Amino acid sequence: MKAILYCEDDRTLRDLLASTLRTNFSSYEVILADDIGSALDKIPHVERLSVVLTDGNLREDDTGWDLTEQLKQRGYTGPIVYLGAAKIPEDKRGLFNDVLIKPVDPDRLVATLEKYL
Repeated sequence: MKAILYCEDDRTLRDLLASTLRTNFSSYEVILADDIGSALDKIPHVERLSVVLTDGNLREDDTGWDLTEQLKQRGYTGPIVYLGAAKIPEDKRGLFNDVLIKPVDPDRLVATLEKYL
């Protein structure tokens, strides 16, 4: 089964958007993580990933761009969508296929991910 990885340290938001993802993309496994370590532990094979959705600031001083760089080092070449509370630093913008700023409308999130799925 193909998968969507959603990395977000805010549990309430993670659970809310996970429900949106599962409802709208039921043919995909939704993998949830709150930091880079848990994300990488949960996806030993990046080929399973269809899209990655990541917050900018994660637990343990991790960032979404750090996660992106580690996934790419492991061979992931698929789309990555930034979902953060603040604008992304300009020097990191090129790491992402799309940028969404919180609070995000669930319909906009779904429409953005549909472009890649």
